[in-house]
Amino acid sequence: MFAVTVMANPLDVVAQPVSLSEQPVACGPKDSITEVKVFLNTDLEGVAALDKVKLIQTASKSLQVKDEHISLRLEQPYELADPSVSTLVSGLGDSRKNLLSPASFLSWVVGCGAVKSHQMDVLEKLETIAKDGSLSKNLGRGVSSWQVTIKKSPIATNRRLKRQIRATSTPSPTGGTTGTQATLHSQRLTSY
Repeated sequence: MFAVTVMANPLDVVAQPVSLSEQPVACGPKDSITEVKVFLNTDLEGVAALDKVKLIQTASKSLQVKDEHISLRLEQPYELADPSVSTLVSGLGDSRKNLLSPASFLSWVVGCGAVKSHQMDVLEKLETIAKDGSLSKNLGRGVSSWQVTIKKSPIATNRRLKRQIRATSTPSPTGGTTGTQATLHSQRLTSY
């Protein structure tokens, strides 16, 4: 017998550098989420679970970001067409192969709208080591590109929408109101 503990890893927690001991910052429900994606030329379907863990740990060491904040996943079709996501900045890696579909990528949150100041050094380092090939060498997989995206939060509103009721003199299945009564009833509803 053995026990497996699954830890919740919310996608709205801003990643902390390895050297920073502060409490992690979580984005609020109305905040936009700024995320980094590093696209890899690898097929995740053929990668063993232990190798995936090692890939995340290697990325953590290379970029000096705590490994608990980095996720490795496949890009889903709905993510490609999401109108709430905008790319802020992007760059190329060293791999010139065509990106596989669906794309595999490492990702972590770098801010709640604005990029947190402690993440700027990480992004500068990412730009350098992705382009010169040292990230690919460390990971053992080609890095095709990287990008920083912002996902806008849906705007929550407490305002109630008023709907116009059109009254007609056409009989309805309930049959209880005439055209004049329906007009009076609709005027009362819209003045409410």
